[in-house]
Amino acid sequence: MKLVNLTPHSIVLQGPDGDRIVVPPAGQLARVASQPGTRLDEAGDYEGAPCPLYGAPNWGAVEGLPAYEPGTILIVSALVAGQSRRYDVFSPGTGPNDGAIREPDELPVGYPNPRKGQIVAVTRLIRAG
Repeated sequence: MKLVNLTPHSIVLQGPDGDRIVVPPAGQLARVASQPGTRLDEAGDYEGAPCPLYGAPNWGAVEGLPAYEPGTILIVSALVAGQSRRYDVFSPGTGPNDGAIREPDELPVGYPNPRKGQIVAVTRLIRAG
């Protein structure tokens, strides 16, 4: 099985036995084309907002997916997976019920943890569409 990571971050996969493998970025990114939504804060209810406010973006096509290759899993962001309809496209399972392994909430007394709650490994990949 070949794993191709089309995100800018290493993905750490943890199997049921606790063993972990790191899938480094492939150097190619899969993205969803987008255009900003309509500006909302220039008049009406949102006038005077402390920063620019926009409506939802207009999503376009998925870009950067290589051609299908048997025996290959493409790892992408959840957004890309959600817009893709390919069976070889998966995203890391990071939802509340996906069993992702997170940085511990607390370290020994006196050592604040700036990474508290950050995902350090995922235990599943979720197929697109």
